[in-house]
Order: sequence, then structure tokens, then C-alpha cells
Amino acid sequence: MQLHQAAELGSIELIQILLDRGADINIDSPNCPESVLKTVAAYGNCDTANFLIEHGAKNDEDVLERASSTDIIELLTSHNDYSRLTKCGALHAHGRGDGTLVACLLDKGFKVDAIDSSGDTPLLSACGVDRPSPEVVALLLRNGADIAARTARSFIHIPSIVKGDTPCEFPLD
Repeated sequence: MQLHQAAELGSIELIQILLDRGADINIDSPNCPESVLKTVAAYGNCDTANFLIEHGAKNDEDVLERASSTDIIELLTSHNDYSRLTKCGALHAHGRGDGTLVACLLDKGFKVDAIDSSGDTPLLSACGVDRPSPEVVALLLRNGADIAARTARSFIHIPSIVKGDTPCEFPLD
């Protein structure tokens, strides 16, 4: 817990002291369900994230899902080749609203139709929220997202949400 707090503060000095005293940089406990690096990615502190990665923090896809800025995405992807992933929760997580982060991930080579753990594509995830982001939906479509994609559990009819390459302002039921 102390390591997470030090990371939230962005205190590399305190993190180093805790690591020197035996703190586990990849702690996984019920009290701290997120990794320290995942917490830092959410806060957007690149210096702290870089320090953690250089000291052995696990830099996996879950961390990328919490990235809060393009700078964090740039840093994380410079230390790990995520583009080989066939499933990409990060595109789904950011596809629900932040076009800048989605554009950054697509520029990094993430697959526009990568499926998540539920079998949905980023476009299905983006259209499956109460108010789909026109920016994100249009961005995914411009990058070749499959408008006909469906899953067994999908109740989303994308053609009723998207006209051409533009999402409707208010999706039809």
C-alpha cells in the first residue's frame, strides 16, 4: 500500500527507499488490486512509470488500459511491443471516449478490429455505451473497423448507430 501511495505522489525517492527495504514492485494483493505501474499510468506520471519499468515493474496490457495520456502510451510502448497482441483491451477501454488515446494506439500499430475478452471489437465497445463518442467511432471507421462485426452476446446493431462514417448524434433503438 505504501508503494502505491508513493507512486501516486510521483515520489521516485520514496519508491526507491521502499524498494531498498524489500517492497515488491509487482505486488498483487486484495488491498491493492492494481499494480503500482498501472496506478502510475492512470495518473500519467512518465518519470515514475519509467523508473518503475527500469526496476522490473510488469508492463503488460492491463497497464496500457489505464494509460491516461499519449505520453504514457509512448513510454509504455517503447518498453514493450504490444502491437503483436490479437486482443487489445486498451483500444476498448479508451474507445469508450478518448479519441486522442485511440488515435495514438492505432498509430502504434494496434489492430482496429482486435477483440477483447468478451469477443467484442473496439467499434462494438465504442458503440455499446450510452452516448457513443462521434470522434472515436469515426476514427475507428476511418481506420477500417468492420461495421458488420458482431458477437454472440452483442446486441448492438452498428448500422443503426452509424450512417456512412459518422455516428448518429442519438443512437436509434
